[in-house]
Amino acid sequence: MDTLDPRTVCTLLEPHLIPRRRERLETVLGSRVMNLTVAIEDLHEPQNISAVVRTCEALGIQRVLVIEARNPYRANRIITQGSDQWLTIERHQSPHEALAWLRQNGFTVYASSLGDDCMPLAECAPFADRSALFFGNEHVGLSATLRRLADHRFQLPMCGCSQSLNVAVAAGMALGEVLRSGFPVQPPAGDALWELRADWYTKAVPNARRILRAFSRGAARKETRRGGVRSAGG
Repeated sequence: MDTLDPRTVCTLLEPHLIPRRRERLETVLGSRVMNLTVAIEDLHEPQNISAVVRTCEALGIQRVLVIEARNPYRANRIITQGSDQWLTIERHQSPHEALAWLRQNGFTVYASSLGDDCMPLAECAPFADRSALFFGNEHVGLSATLRRLADHRFQLPMCGCSQSLNVAVAAGMALGEVLRSGFPVQPPAGDALWELRADWYTKAVPNARRILRAFSRGAARKETRRGGVRSAGG
């Protein structure tokens, strides 16, 4: 079943979708942002991780990177409200692993931090066509490795006495700043679009797995019969 072509999956499942549901999925697909991502490093509290995920989903950010060097990814279902099932969660075991994936895929890294070497996020504009915003642990922030290897270090200017924000709030503010800056949003296209559509259709259709398994078994039986006929004829 997992070997089915995404287009085949969509063809099989589309008739089982309520038209209203399909229209909603297609509308959201068309507004997904594939070239802007958020990465979180070793967040300790599941509610913070979950709030970041839900914020990203609401803003159309499709991919979230999670670095689990010390703290594993744990979602709070009450907070995510199912939003995480519509996202691509990339899990990495170290900063170097996450950075390698981002570099390989052409992303420029912007690290949220504090210090004299950080500039206000707005001054980082224009942002790279493929940008990743990094946010760190609730207590110690980003690791020295990520601060050192990031392409840019930024901070969110604040007018109050507090020097930091909740990580989910910071992520939402930063994403809003980037998206308002004229960032060239790239929706899913080509194979990536079909793979995402097939994944969403599978999640949206009741008994989708059973439908796909039945098709796979039927296709396998037909192939077996064809092979038997060829052998007899030979």
